[in-house]
Order: sequence, then structure tokens, then C-alpha cells
Amino acid sequence: MNGTAHLVNSWNEWDPLREIVVGVADNACFEPREPGHRPQPRGKDGGAFPTGPKPPEMIDRANEQLAGLVSLLRSHGVTVRRPEAPRLAEPVRTPSFEVPHQYCVVCPRDVMITVGHEIVEAPMSRRARYFEYQAYRKLVYEYWNADPRAVWTVAPKPSMADSIPDLAWVSPTSAGEGNAS
Repeated sequence: MNGTAHLVNSWNEWDPLREIVVGVADNACFEPREPGHRPQPRGKDGGAFPTGPKPPEMIDRANEQLAGLVSLLRSHGVTVRRPEAPRLAEPVRTPSFEVPHQYCVVCPRDVMITVGHEIVEAPMSRRARYFEYQAYRKLVYEYWNADPRAVWTVAPKPSMADSIPDLAWVSPTSAGEGNAS
């Protein structure tokens, strides 16, 4: 932490940036198929979308890009905080759903945003990202405990139960495997 009493403080997008959270690509996986989301290969012949952990060379390239961003930010005097890389290749099971693995933690802004003195934590729309917030919780607790003005709001998380999506609208062509989840 930078020792300032008011760490959580963002009122616009043009004041000088003082501190930021940048994600990590370690342990990233390809998004699994789930109801309502069918990842598709980009620019290829439409073959099967990869599953499971991303190859080490892909993770290394992503981390290299993130390191370049971190270096640039630090060269401008910005304090950069990073989450610890969680284990993402393990299955996730809740009472309402399960997925074979999680996705990644490279985009903290997808999970949380600061508005004024408030950190807003959003629920994710995909099962593989349901617990993504956990990678950032240690940092959020540090901000919350260090800044007496900080407010931390957590939106309700959806159940994402198998019974919720109406897959009747999915065509066999667009789903790749019909209505199978």
C-alpha cells in the first residue's frame, strides 16, 4: 500500500492514475462450454475449441504482455498491484452447477470497478468465472481495511442452475452439438 489514508478514490477517467490492479495469466484455461456459452475458434476452419489448461507458451506470451503493461505503468510512477495466481484447472462444483475448470484472472476490471470511494464487485456471467473474484479478495480486503472511507459492495451472485437457461433457442449449427450442455 502507498500509505495514503484514502486509497479508494476514483471519480473520473482523466485524473492521473496513482494505483491499479493488473491481472496475471498464470494457470489460465480455455473457457469450457456451458449453457448459454459456446466458445468458438477465431479465424480457423471451425474445428473444436480447445479445453483445459492453456499451453505454457500461450501463458508466457500473455504474461509478457501483462509485464509490459506493468513496466509502462510503473515508469509513469503508478503503483501496480497483482493478484496471486489461483489454481484454475481443477473442477468447480456448487449446489447448482459444475464446470471442469475455471478460466483466468487477467481482467480485474471485469470483476470489480472503483466508483468514488466504493469498490463494486460484479457477479460473472459464466460458470467458469463464478469464483474469479477470489483472486482479488486479498487486495480488496487490504484496501477496505486501510481506507476508513472505502465502501465495498458485492452484487448478488446468480445460481446459474442447469434449470435456468432456455436452450430451445440454440440451433444445432450455432451450438456445435445441438442443445447439449
